[in-house]
Amino acid sequence: MHKIRYTTILLLAVFCIIPIVSILMIHHLTLTDTLSKMGSGSLGKSAAILKIENYDTVGDLTSALSAVKGDHAIYFDDTEDDSTLRYMYFNRNYINLPMKEGRFFKASDFTEDNAVCVVGKGKVDETYKKGDDTYCNPDGREYRVIGVLGYESSTVLDDYIFVNMLSADLKDAGIFTFDFFDISVPDERAEEMIDYYTDKGIRAEVCSQAASFSESVMPQVFSARWFICLLAACFLCLLLISVRWVEHQKRELAIHRLVGASKKNIAVLIVCKYLAVFVISFVVGFVYCHIIYPAYFASLISGYLISIAFIIVFLIWSIFYILRTPIEEVIQ
Repeated sequence: MHKIRYTTILLLAVFCIIPIVSILMIHHLTLTDTLSKMGSGSLGKSAAILKIENYDTVGDLTSALSAVKGDHAIYFDDTEDDSTLRYMYFNRNYINLPMKEGRFFKASDFTEDNAVCVVGKGKVDETYKKGDDTYCNPDGREYRVIGVLGYESSTVLDDYIFVNMLSADLKDAGIFTFDFFDISVPDERAEEMIDYYTDKGIRAEVCSQAASFSESVMPQVFSARWFICLLAACFLCLLLISVRWVEHQKRELAIHRLVGASKKNIAVLIVCKYLAVFVISFVVGFVYCHIIYPAYFASLISGYLISIAFIIVFLIWSIFYILRTPIEEVIQ
């Protein structure tokens, strides 16, 4: 009985470890990819820098992102010494950034009357409390701080302040960066943006455009290779422990067969026991992910869906293996 308990606990631990390791590795890959892209000022698969003139409001600029199909972001950077004030807007989804406190922008945050910002951890000393909220005044206007960016070690993100572009006055700005998150070749998308602005009477021209260099470096190649090896090792460990768990279950299930339990009841018992372990591990992974890495909850669900394929195959093998084993052989 002690062996069964030990094996069950070990099986439960492995089921808990796999999603946690997967989330940590996905977190590492995402941050590595993000931080490597930050050096070039863009975070998408490709980017274009446009010179835009003769626009009346910031809304004239951001409306193009809704009119042109795809996932995009627009930035205007005001850099002074080692500090960067980035006015930004995105239309749908954005990449995951490392947060020390609070959260990053959501698409719903971008309204003209919502003066909010996200500061890097190196800019926290420039913030101040006002009632229950924290504020920052990087350009002469007061913005409410909704989050603090920062990784464990020092990065270029530490000296950034991200501001809701729609709430700012950018009439004198002329050079804007457009981030494209769904295409690796920016030429056609940049032309679509220019055509939209031209139709609105706004003058726009391409200054430069490029695919993200980081698409070909470590995050997608080397780290991904180690991630696959680590995941394969975890599943191999899970398989070996699961087989050992089944071996320990054989005697108990043989007793059920001796007292008249049908094959259907035995199969249901095997499935229920194994799924109980899986469900407990899911709860542990759910709590861990929700508290520590809420942005990766979708990855947790995807990981468990992949695990279900493994579980189905293993359970089918377990049922046939146990039911085909003679009772006499098990009792000996």
